[in-house]
Amino acid sequence: MNQSLNLKNVFWKEAEDALRCYKSQISDFPGPRSTEAVGTSTKFRGAQAGFGYGEDLHIVCMVS
Repeated sequence: MNQSLNLKNVFWKEAEDALRCYKSQISDFPGPRSTEAVGTSTKFRGAQAGFGYGEDLHIVCMVS
């Protein structure tokens, strides 16, 4: 099962600041771990689900 998470209430500035905590993992654009690539990915996933920004999650097991 796949689920899209609406990130419209997450400010991109805060997300970008969080990414910078992992400086050794961030690459320059067009690297897949660049801040630009992450921003583009969240916009694309959000557009697929009808949100401004989004993140796709793959649910392996749901517990209720």
